[in-house]
Amino acid sequence: IAALSQAPSNTNAGPSSIAEQRAARLAEDRIAATAINNPDPITVAALGPRPQPGSSRDVWNQAVGVAAVYREKWDSPAVTIDGSVTPPAGATDPLQTEDYRHVASAISTAAQHRLDQISLNRLHTERTEIADTLVAHPGIDPGVARFAVQRAHDHVRSAQARERLARTRYAATAVSNRQRDPNTTEGARRNLAEATQRVADARRDLEAATVRSNAATGARPERQWLEARATAIERSLDRRILSATEHPARYLTEVLGARPHTHQAKERNTWNTAAAAIETYRHKYLSLAPEAGPQPGTGLTAAIGPRPKPSAGITQWLNVHKQVEQQPTRAEHQQSAQRTL
Repeated sequence: IAALSQAPSNTNAGPSSIAEQRAARLAEDRIAATAINNPDPITVAALGPRPQPGSSRDVWNQAVGVAAVYREKWDSPAVTIDGSVTPPAGATDPLQTEDYRHVASAISTAAQHRLDQISLNRLHTERTEIADTLVAHPGIDPGVARFAVQRAHDHVRSAQARERLARTRYAATAVSNRQRDPNTTEGARRNLAEATQRVADARRDLEAATVRSNAATGARPERQWLEARATAIERSLDRRILSATEHPARYLTEVLGARPHTHQAKERNTWNTAAAAIETYRHKYLSLAPEAGPQPGTGLTAAIGPRPKPSAGITQWLNVHKQVEQQPTRAEHQQSAQRTL
């Protein structure tokens, strides 16, 4: 595919080059279609299963398709299990760099769509866990990390040796006991399956130990991924907050009045600021979407709940009150609207 894609694309190209370009496009379309209908496990782990029909599915299809084409075209992985895109290490072909940027953009968009589908409670939990991890584990001792990698390598080799032995015993048992004692053959088969699983577990442990070692010795991919994930979660929350502000629930209009019209620029900006403060507190500190409705009470208490304990967001709660106090009353809004009309 890479060779076909590099065929000249100018208008003076001969029939053979045009045919090569068409062949490359057809090959890429087939690869993308196959990946979309039967995605590899790493892509599913990174982007989730194929969404229901709609915009999220369209974005998912695009990301999965271009990632599969990139992997086939350049014989290089595109998506890692954490959802990031593998940079083209040592790539000298500008076409590969361009394709990489295209894949990175598509994967990022699909990952954001997936985040937007996650429940607010789950998103809030992950946000808190990432923040706690980044604060509590600023680094790992490099010597300890390297020892853990060496030990993980030893476990892999030991598991592989046991798996080879189990495979040899199963092969011998299957030949000698197939007719006489099927139970013995089945036992050998189970032992082989368990040994194979232990090899897979040991390899996963080795991969995790290697990530921690890289983080300790300067590459820090684990921390970089956590920071990138935290940024993506904040963006998803910001989009939800903006949507809640643009489509205000009743608890908002009960406190702030109706959202001013676009021609009331000053009033609308003030209202937007107060509404965003309320929704930011609800989304990021109470984990409450508009669909959750009001809290017990009236007025602003119904929107953001009662005064919290000092360790549970009191500063943010007071800031919301300050923003709302600067907001004109509903009667003042109505008078402003009448003057404008």
